[in-house]
Amino acid sequence: MAGTSSMSHNLGSGYPSHIFTAKTPPSLECSICMQVKRDPVSLCTEGHTFCRACLTRARTPTRFKCPTCRENISKTDSYTKSRAEKEIIEELITKCEYATPQSSEAAAHSTATRKRTRGATSSSLTPATEYCMWTGPLEKRDAHIAECDYALITCKFAGCHENVRRKDQAEHEEQCPRRPVECTLCNKLVPSEEMDNHAERQCTKRLVACPNECGEQMKAADMETHVEKHCRLAIVSCPYASLGCCWKKNRREKLRTHLNDASEDHARLQVEAIERNIPPKIETTVRWKLTNARDRISASSNSAKLYSSRFHVSGEHFRLYAYLREDETTFRIAIAHNHAAYSSTQPRAVHLAGTEFHVTKLKEDGGEVDAMKQRLSQNVPPLDPTKKQGLSFRKTGVLNCVRDDGSIIFKVKLRVALPPTTIELTD
Repeated sequence: MAGTSSMSHNLGSGYPSHIFTAKTPPSLECSICMQVKRDPVSLCTEGHTFCRACLTRARTPTRFKCPTCRENISKTDSYTKSRAEKEIIEELITKCEYATPQSSEAAAHSTATRKRTRGATSSSLTPATEYCMWTGPLEKRDAHIAECDYALITCKFAGCHENVRRKDQAEHEEQCPRRPVECTLCNKLVPSEEMDNHAERQCTKRLVACPNECGEQMKAADMETHVEKHCRLAIVSCPYASLGCCWKKNRREKLRTHLNDASEDHARLQVEAIERNIPPKIETTVRWKLTNARDRISASSNSAKLYSSRFHVSGEHFRLYAYLREDETTFRIAIAHNHAAYSSTQPRAVHLAGTEFHVTKLKEDGGEVDAMKQRLSQNVPPLDPTKKQGLSFRKTGVLNCVRDDGSIIFKVKLRVALPPTTIELTD
């Protein structure tokens, strides 16, 4: 049976006359909308029929008269279907929605535009002078339009808004600049028109040369680590500079010689710093990868209190705490308490000369960058291990730094009286 035609946008109207191949009899037209009746029904005893939707809109809750014979209609009277008339209408011969040169030209317009602006070279796209020649009964028209080769189809690829005929869809998808193409290095799917830029600037597995011109080549994702820890030509400071070492910044390849030659001086500087009870400004970095952050919040009714593994810094065990909520996140570092350890000896206060809190996010080249940072570098009080003391910061928007694998990475930089080191935690 005929459904709602795609040419009849107003459901309260009948079928427009231009969709039929021949002039329709006036007796089949609705006297309310003046179009061929859609789902004809009647209310009066004379059997005058109208579109069901037209009659429903025209009928009032209190008083109503037949639009043709003016017979009074009760509000309790129900519709009477005109099955014979409906069958006659459904057998009328109709044309396709894309049966005119104008509709065909509209369908071809976006394809022609794409060829001009994006350099498509195919000549097999349907000419604008062609249009659908289908004719058939009204009851089959909607089914045909749903499969018509001349119907407009929007490209399925993200970012492409081209409309092409169904018969040209496969060819367009083969040429579409927004079609996803797999990078041969990192296997990431990238739009075809962006592949050159991805391969040259964004792919994390592309080979790049060290910016210090040390002669090394490596994957882009490994470059930051290479420069920070391994490049022999990178400019570095002596790790004991904060204690008073006067060695000037120089290339890393000369640092090892300096550390060997000045080992006694460095030991003396450490002893002097301890004797003065002045915590030297040497950084220990604690990197805490918190897995499944969002899932943990959901499982804890939108608020999760999470603890890291214990780690040892400056003669004391510490632990990281994260209070994750949808609206605000509190991140804290505190001494991991063990009161039994202080029962027989005098506890020693733990000095932190400075603390920095970071939340990191990934860069396009695979490296990390600090998304949020808070520094506590002045007047940091000593922490008493017998009390529940700690340092913390509170931020909103931390959950925007959740990575593709669901994790959040917190990073704390502590300035303590020990050689620099990095502690990795995953919980």
